[in-house]
Amino acid sequence: MTKKDICDRIKSIREQQRITQENIAYSMGISTSEYYKLESGKYNFNISQIVLLSKILNVNVISFFIEPNVFSTIGNNIAAEPKLKYNKKQ
Repeated sequence: MTKKDICDRIKSIREQQRITQENIAYSMGISTSEYYKLESGKYNFNISQIVLLSKILNVNVISFFIEPNVFSTIGNNIAAEPKLKYNKKQ
């Protein structure tokens, strides 16, 4: 996944939640123009900004780095535990 992919994913999550760049910037304590530059890939996010952004958007940090269908597939595989066979004692 490229930097552009990550920025596009962050933008997509933000837009799905109908949150403006202005609101995100305010919540992060940065200017709207600085947030725009982060989301468009002109500046780099640091790890604390990524963690803060995940909290603001109420998503797991991993959501920024993988496609949504991959995350649901991982979740389905984790939830689907194999059934164990055993013999009942008589």
